[in-house]
Amino acid sequence: MASKLTEKQKQLLDANISTRVGQKPYEDGLWGEQGNKDFVHLQLFDESNNLIEFKSVPSSEFVINTDNNNIEFYPGRHIRELGYQSGVFNIKYNFLRKLAGDEMPVLLHTIQKNDTKVGDVYTNMNAIYVTEDSLVYAATEEDYKNNPTTTEQLSIEDLTYQIDTISPSRTEVRLKSKKINGSYQDDFIDLQTAIILKEVQNKISFIGGTLYDSTQLILTLESSGFLFTKKMVGGTITIPNVFQVNQIDVPVKTNINIVQNPAGDLIETDNLGNTLNIATQNEWDESLHDNAIRATHWSDGFVNHTGTFAGTAHIGYHAYWVAEEGKGGGSCIKFTDQNELFIDLPEWPNEQRYRPLLITQEITNLLGQGVTHNDIANINFDIRSTVANKGVEISLRYADEVLVEEQPQNPPPGFFDPSNPQPTETQPTSPPAGYEPADSAAANAIEQQPPMSEFGIRELYGDSVPVPLDIAEGDDTTVWGGAGAWVVTIFQPERPSQKYTWGVNTDVVGNMMHGELSNEEEWVWNAYSEVWTVNPNLANSLIAPDGTSGKPNAVNYHPAQIQGQGRAYYERTTNRGQNLGWQTMTVIGDAKVLFLL
Repeated sequence: MASKLTEKQKQLLDANISTRVGQKPYEDGLWGEQGNKDFVHLQLFDESNNLIEFKSVPSSEFVINTDNNNIEFYPGRHIRELGYQSGVFNIKYNFLRKLAGDEMPVLLHTIQKNDTKVGDVYTNMNAIYVTEDSLVYAATEEDYKNNPTTTEQLSIEDLTYQIDTISPSRTEVRLKSKKINGSYQDDFIDLQTAIILKEVQNKISFIGGTLYDSTQLILTLESSGFLFTKKMVGGTITIPNVFQVNQIDVPVKTNINIVQNPAGDLIETDNLGNTLNIATQNEWDESLHDNAIRATHWSDGFVNHTGTFAGTAHIGYHAYWVAEEGKGGGSCIKFTDQNELFIDLPEWPNEQRYRPLLITQEITNLLGQGVTHNDIANINFDIRSTVANKGVEISLRYADEVLVEEQPQNPPPGFFDPSNPQPTETQPTSPPAGYEPADSAAANAIEQQPPMSEFGIRELYGDSVPVPLDIAEGDDTTVWGGAGAWVVTIFQPERPSQKYTWGVNTDVVGNMMHGELSNEEEWVWNAYSEVWTVNPNLANSLIAPDGTSGKPNAVNYHPAQIQGQGRAYYERTTNRGQNLGWQTMTVIGDAKVLFLL
């Protein structure tokens, strides 16, 4: 079909062309230079401009005239290809470039697992099975028939984008992407990004002219890293520390992420590799946390509150991890700060609209990574909020609070000040009034020492012993109704016959009166050594450690102990190496004790 434009009209049209699309760097080249990304959307109208047909025409059916840069083609052939041999038509060509998306279908994962996410493109074409009702599964036919209920079903999607909203004027549309991971998402994001800042670690060399005055440089590219594109022409390259005019101390960045599993990619799964739902594993309202998951190294987010919000843990929202709602369809922490909905409940504190939401993890030992005092921690993360300027607080703290200790009133044990005067009060010669030793004899006078094995305990005390017998160090005989004179001092579950070692419970047996002062308060009773020692406020003599004796030849002899004072223990000199002549007792069998004097 011949053009109806006169030569003059063509010149006028050419005169109005001041720019050509594709000449600017961000336009990524002229139309026709991007292969099958460039195409034409052809629209055929009748004489009244009613749309009759439309189709996409590849760029291969158009010729770029390199002499004048015109695009040459034959409209008549395009009309005939639409099925029309004659007639009067108006035809419109829209020269387009595909920036993102494709009509090509792909198979997608539908189950969240350790190595794949929901929305990842399935690539193993050797393991595909299609059922008679056209359902597609990620397995061979044999594997599917062996495990039909656990085999992952794949979904089929094309790589196009969806219309999300149409403007009231119907002249604009808002697009949204599907749940497809990878370059499909990246292209969609890149399409909307006008400026990208990217920090790269590449070797840079200046060339040409005097080295220090050169304005040309070469950047050595990495094989699988940063690459220049046409869109970058006219952009800015910033090179730090090229000309040193001053020197300042800048903390060295280690590039070590001390946060374990920072993106929540490692999640707990069940025996089949499916993401584990933990909605019922905490004492929260499971209907509000029905999609909660567990990320490795992180807490679940459930907080059993104390203080103002004590007793409200079962009400409202806690922080929690969720799958598929994070950046690029990954995991993320969700803080649903809407607990004001529950302010009218009787259990909720009056006028307290917001309850703390938090998730924590214990990081590795920083000292082992060279971290020292005054080092700086750089924290960055992505955040999305439905409320403008709504943020979160990040903190690093010690695992336990700083210990606070009151100032001691007395000198430390063993302190000796020779300038202090000696006691003027005579050292008492007998224990304080009311003193009763807390020894095994006193404990046995109250109740028999229990056996060392669970079997012996059940044999001796019968049905009064609870099932299971859940006791450990610090528990006493009141567990099965005893008097509590004996307490577990050593718990050895790996040794059934000697599982429990029992000691005297000084809270029940005897009256130690440790620390009792003499009448004039210059002497202090040491119940563990059974001696009176000088009051530390005087400390005019060396103070012997607890449990020592001043009797010569005793194995617990201490020179600072007052001579002849204290309970003494002597070295065994008879029947050495034989189970004979024990000074106190010996254990016979599994549960009996025999005393030998």
